Amino acid sequence: MRNQKRNITFDFSDYHVVITGGASGIGQSTAIEFAKAGAKVAVIDRDPATETEEKAAALGLTIQSYQADVSSGEQMEAVGQEILKAFDNRVDVLFCNAGVGQDVATRGACEKAPDEEWLRGYNINTVGVIRTTKAFIPAMKENLFGKIIITSSIAAYLPDPIKPVYCVTKLATIEYALCLAKEMGEFNVNVNVINPGLVYTAIYSKGTAMALKKLQPGMFDDCETGEEVVQKMGAANSALRRAQQPEDCAYTVQYLASEESKELTGQIFNIDSGIVMNV
Repeated sequence: MRNQKRNITFDFSDYHVVITGGASGIGQSTAIEFAKAGAKVAVIDRDPATETEEKAAALGLTIQSYQADVSSGEQMEAVGQEILKAFDNRVDVLFCNAGVGQDVATRGACEKAPDEEWLRGYNINTVGVIRTTKAFIPAMKENLFGKIIITSSIAAYLPDPIKPVYCVTKLATIEYALCLAKEMGEFNVNVNVINPGLVYTAIYSKGTAMALKKLQPGMFDDCETGEEVVQKMGAANSALRRAQQPEDCAYTVQYLASEESKELTGQIFNIDSGIVMNV
């Protein structure tokens, strides 16, 4: 196979970028890529983003982290005010990326998940995005500029009784994003959605992948690690026969934040190596 190389170099000098879920995975990778491109980056996560800061520092970059939980309206309002103060009331790019998978213990059938799990999924995956945008869109409206990118999932288009909470809450997130896109257009703010596919991130590495192996006996008997489980799912289900890496999502987010994509809004991008194909 021919050696692959990057063909696009982004310049986000003088941009202010805010990313939720920035302590690991897609959020961390995206934060580092924006910092590389010259942006001033703030990440928000309910967990300390120490690893993100350390990885950035090793590259000679600076990323400022803030600890807050998108499931709390009070915390998101407070952290929004803190970041806007540090950013002179200007946020150019908002990447709403924080989310959770369905608790493995509640997976397996539509009737299995209790009310508490449904409410948790909505509170983080859907309302968490709403809280995040509410904290920053007034400044974007005032400045008449902004790029909002929201992480949903291909699960929104792939109904699965094994994980219905995840599928339903991610579909609701897309609908909110499209409503927001219609509202924000007159303020010169673009709103788009990315649907990651099988990206090997902390959600999988912390046990979800191996739990899936147990839920589907016989399918992953030859897989000894979570990463092997994810790679096998990618090889079996995608046109390109592979899973994705966090940076694959980061590059798409950067494109959607660039002026080269200024006419794209209210659009949904599946980053999945060709699992979901729409006509």
